[in-house]
Amino acid sequence: MRVGDEVGKRENQFGSKEILYKVTYLDEERTLVASEALDRQLSALPPDADVVISLTKEGNKSRWSVIRQDAYDETYVKQIKKESSQMQSDYNTQRNKEAEGKVRHGFAVECYKMEKPLNKATTEEINRWVQYVLTGEVSEGKPKEDLPF
Repeated sequence: MRVGDEVGKRENQFGSKEILYKVTYLDEERTLVASEALDRQLSALPPDADVVISLTKEGNKSRWSVIRQDAYDETYVKQIKKESSQMQSDYNTQRNKEAEGKVRHGFAVECYKMEKPLNKATTEEINRWVQYVLTGEVSEGKPKEDLPF
C-alpha cells in the first residue's frame, strides 16, 4: 500500500479523532481512516512510502504496526501480510458464529412461544431454519417437504 497525504480529519460516533489519508492499494485510489495511534506512525513516514499495515491483538488491546516495504526483506513482509490475512479470517469467522447464534436465538424464542418441546426434533428444525436463513439454501439430504415452511 502506498500512503499519500493526509486529506482531512473527523470525529467518529464515539468521539475519537480519525485522520483520513489518501492511499493507493492494488492500483486503486482509496481513503484510509486512521486512528490517532495509527496516525502517529503514518505521519513519521516519508511521502508516498510503500508500507504494510497490520493490526495485532494483545489480550484486550490492539496494536498497529506500520512497516516500510523497502526497510525489510520480502520474507518478513510476506509473513506480516499472512498474519494480517489470518487475523481478518479469524475476525470473519467470529462474526459468522455471532450471526448464527443470533439467528438461532430468534428461532428458539419463537419455538418457545409456540410451546414446542425442547427435544432433538425441535433443535434439528431450528438448525434447518438457521442454515436456510444464513445460506438461502435448503439443508443437504433433507427433502423440501421436511422444512418447517
